[in-house]
Amino acid sequence: TTTDNIYILDKKRKRIIEYTKEGKFLNQYISDSFSSLKDFTIDFTNKKIYLLNGNTVFSIDIQS
Repeated sequence: TTTDNIYILDKKRKRIIEYTKEGKFLNQYISDSFSSLKDFTIDFTNKKIYLLNGNTVFSIDIQS
């Protein structure tokens, strides 16, 4: 599945940022629990973002 949006992992600020392909900011996903973000993947079918934080996997609902 493809998307019209771009997702960026910002490890320093502990967040995922979502933009349109044209560069318009849409959303950010941030949590104090994100202490050691390493990677992420997106499940477009179920509208979820899975984040690897240290040895823990978090899931977040995609808001857009």
